[in-house]
Amino acid sequence: MTYAQEGSLCYKPIVGAGVTAAPLGGSVATVGFSTGNTPDKLTNGNLNDYAEISNIVTLLGNGGVSVRNSAMTYPAGWHAGYVVELGGSGLVNADVLNGFIIQTDDGNAATAPETFTIANGVGVTVIAGSSTGRVYLNFKTTRPFNEVRLYKPQTLSVSLASSLRIYYATAFDPSCGFKENNNICYDQIAGNQTVVNYSNGLAGVLSGLSDPQNIIDGNKNTAASWTLTVGTGLLSNAPFVGVNSLQQVYPAGSKAGFVIQVSNGGLLSADVLNSLAIRTYLHGQLQDDVNLSSSTGLLGLSLLSGSNTTPAQEVAITTTKPYNEIRLVQRNGIAANVLSSPLLIYYAFESGSACAECRSLLVSTASQNRFKGAVASTTTNAFNVPIIDDTPNVVNADTNDFATYIFPTVSIGGSVQLTIRNNGTTANVDTIPRYSFAGFVIERVGGLLNLGLLDNIVITTYNGDTEQQSRTAGGLLGLSLITGRDGRSTIGFKTTLPYNRIRITINTPVGVNLGGRIRIYNALASLDDDNDGVPNCFDVCPAGNDALDSDGDGTPDCVDGCNQVNNKSPFVDTDSDGIFNACDADSDNDGIPDTIEGIDVDTDGDGIPNYLDLDSDNDGILDLYESGVAVGNNDANQNGVLDTANPVSTNTPRDTDGDGIPDFLDLDSDNDGIPDLQESGLTGYADTNNDGVVDGPDADQDGIQDSVDTNDAAFGSPNMPLPRDTDGDTITDQRDLDSDNDSIPDLIESGKTGLTDTNNDGVVDGPDTDGDGIRDSADTDDTVFGSPGITPVKDTDGDTKPDYVDLDSDQDSVSDLVESGKPGLVDGNNDGVVDGPDADGDGIQDSADTNDAVFGSPGTTAPRDTDNDGTPDYNDLDSDGDGTNDIVENGKGSTDTNNDGKVDGPVDTNDNDGIADAVDNKPSEFGGLSNAAPDLGVTVVILPSIVTGNTAITVRATVVELAGNPTTGTITLNIRRSANWTIGVSTGTVINGWTYQGISGVNHVFTTTNSIPANGASRLNIPANFIPAGNSGVYVFTASVAANSGGETNTNNNSDQETITFNP
Repeated sequence: MTYAQEGSLCYKPIVGAGVTAAPLGGSVATVGFSTGNTPDKLTNGNLNDYAEISNIVTLLGNGGVSVRNSAMTYPAGWHAGYVVELGGSGLVNADVLNGFIIQTDDGNAATAPETFTIANGVGVTVIAGSSTGRVYLNFKTTRPFNEVRLYKPQTLSVSLASSLRIYYATAFDPSCGFKENNNICYDQIAGNQTVVNYSNGLAGVLSGLSDPQNIIDGNKNTAASWTLTVGTGLLSNAPFVGVNSLQQVYPAGSKAGFVIQVSNGGLLSADVLNSLAIRTYLHGQLQDDVNLSSSTGLLGLSLLSGSNTTPAQEVAITTTKPYNEIRLVQRNGIAANVLSSPLLIYYAFESGSACAECRSLLVSTASQNRFKGAVASTTTNAFNVPIIDDTPNVVNADTNDFATYIFPTVSIGGSVQLTIRNNGTTANVDTIPRYSFAGFVIERVGGLLNLGLLDNIVITTYNGDTEQQSRTAGGLLGLSLITGRDGRSTIGFKTTLPYNRIRITINTPVGVNLGGRIRIYNALASLDDDNDGVPNCFDVCPAGNDALDSDGDGTPDCVDGCNQVNNKSPFVDTDSDGIFNACDADSDNDGIPDTIEGIDVDTDGDGIPNYLDLDSDNDGILDLYESGVAVGNNDANQNGVLDTANPVSTNTPRDTDGDGIPDFLDLDSDNDGIPDLQESGLTGYADTNNDGVVDGPDADQDGIQDSVDTNDAAFGSPNMPLPRDTDGDTITDQRDLDSDNDSIPDLIESGKTGLTDTNNDGVVDGPDTDGDGIRDSADTDDTVFGSPGITPVKDTDGDTKPDYVDLDSDQDSVSDLVESGKPGLVDGNNDGVVDGPDADGDGIQDSADTNDAVFGSPGTTAPRDTDNDGTPDYNDLDSDGDGTNDIVENGKGSTDTNNDGKVDGPVDTNDNDGIADAVDNKPSEFGGLSNAAPDLGVTVVILPSIVTGNTAITVRATVVELAGNPTTGTITLNIRRSANWTIGVSTGTVINGWTYQGISGVNHVFTTTNSIPANGASRLNIPANFIPAGNSGVYVFTASVAANSGGETNTNNNSDQETITFNP
């Protein structure tokens, strides 16, 4: 049977986003927290980490700890508390904490905090074991709260020195837990997620309970030994032994109890049982409280078949309220002469209301010959009249009919007997097999069925006329046996030889007036053919050991395909893959094994441990798709749950940025300063405090918060959108350092200030103090999971597409790729998107990546800022600061009718690439802001053009863009040198933005990095001296633009010549 995500988990930790912990009543040092175990351990999501107060004796008054959740207020009625552990060796009494206070507060000064004082047995669960155990302190609140405190009040004095380990604060819904109603008879409350509770009612080391784990080890034939408290009268602090199922709730109307036995083999006396009670609790709150001597008849004292010759005994009540804990409580002290031996407690159990006694009555109407009862013999008087009246009633079908024996007023000695046989009249015919229980149901009328009487009652078995075995109730003289249901008691023993007759003999000693009468209702047998301590009618393994149920799921190990003992549920199949969690290597089928995710770790603090959480960091991206496994066709409905049982998995989940935090736990998987939640592409999610963590609630408890869950009633999120991959390079944005492939790293385009990136590789450097995957320089709060109030990413042009996914961030019609100013970028189809490959898979294409073998691009140059105004060109509407907007210089001025420097709307209504529709060459594809190559021409003019001798002249060169596309990068202009003229400037001289570089080969060389706008021109007037040689004539000047200058590809029109005439 599976319950999947039926109820929320109980004892949910208060951890995750918005949660902080702090000392109360002093500093970390003065409160006495031990080194390395300070309050911050309470909020990291690891339920095995703890804060530790070194000594509760020396703990200052009002000293303790507080945990506060700024992101959530818990409603009134929820439970609040702490999970703690007391130091020292051996079992430590939970009552050491009596008087400590749990307090809740909602932060409203007008509302007083709600206070709960820990008292014996109230709200306390002690996990018993061979060493100290955890204590679950909690109470049910009546007011809303967002803070839980635990402290020692000023007036409390503690005498037992002990450290106090505090694991986590807890807040949980009272309706938590999985509702168990399997109707299995005598189903052990044992195994996985089950703990033993114990208190001796006194402060100090517990010494009254040994081998407590035997109660919950799933073996019905092992027992703990409980030494009851000696004394008389009501005990103010009642000792108890209990069993708690941490995540299972049992229904009202079921039978709940214990199987116990006196260790010396005797029967339980009325004096013992009068001192005991059974109490049930629901998360520490009392539900039912019934004394075992109650006249209400709720007590069920039955003799069960056990592995010993003396049967174990059942004490049980019928519950009236649901519960998850049952306790056997000692209400009164017991005189030393009443019980000199400890009680053996085998196990706690719950049974469905329909469970019947597991026995066969020897009656005349039985269908099987071995149970077809008849009176074989009875004692008669001198007149041959039976002394026991109405003996045929013992074998008729009415279980309320009975035979009666009246004790003589004054006995002269002797005995009476009644023998019931089955259908077999001779030896070895229709025998009842060995290991069965043989006995009678009897009742004392007019007095107690005490052991003084029982010492004179003998039960004997026969095989035909041959006596087999005999047993009396001797050895417990003077003790009285409490009656069972309806005043009846079952007496007998477990046999070791087969039989077909059962005799009861009642002795009447000389001179003893026993008084009253005995009713004999039935002879009975309870079969246990395999001698495993479990009667046949409860037996599912006729040839095996039904007494073993290691995981406590109600199915004995002998037929249980899943009986692993661990902290996972043996009866819940969270992912519905046909494998119960306890035996499922991947309980949520997210591709990450439970051992990797952690059974006791809840990273995002949503109350669902990582191994059951489909989004362990609540970043809106399902763990399956962050794990790095090749999902393939294994998640057909894309709900984050693999379709079959563990088809693929990885023991090394992907860690994109190599920070030691795998992506499924990392809120910034690529460390680009932009949270995964923002990069996921999801819309409509709730993140009120803008910390990169999706807010609750989570109705179906699958770890996917409702605002991003496509189905709040099912495990998983069918048809969940996959993480966004803006540039289509198969690397989703939360793992892509250049999400739009414009050559500008997301870190830079994010617009966030103060980020540490020492090596300029596009990856935030430095520590991550709180381990949430957001480096400290990008994290607004280094003490909590998440980054509350994180700065939104920059959207320069306000088109709702942040710059890191916008190919034209300033909407000036010039692509970011072009405006980045980076040389050598490969954009073969001229769409404004850098082409692949990407050898190292970091999202930065190789032609833009300074190192194709590492994550990131070390030494990446900053985007170009032509006019050095502090605004890079891709955000600057007038990149060269010449007063003319880039959109005009790019030849697209007609698309800017309001002259704001940006393309008019509609902006980008089709392909979400950030390129305005009016200039998008690929309106249905990512990319399309073409950068058609410019075409440069040059003209040269000599002034004056006619000279008569040595003359100062001007060489005027004009470089013109002819193709309607602006230039990018450096333009080189060559003026061929000659012996007939000399240049009039020195190297480094700048003329109208052109820098003289000196002579290279046969040329004077000038360069500029200024962009020449589409159809624009750039002119420089070069001073020179003309030195004619010889007679008159014509002299030639040649100017040319170097190939590929400014991004051009056409070189057919790159030169021009002009002459000067010498006319002396």
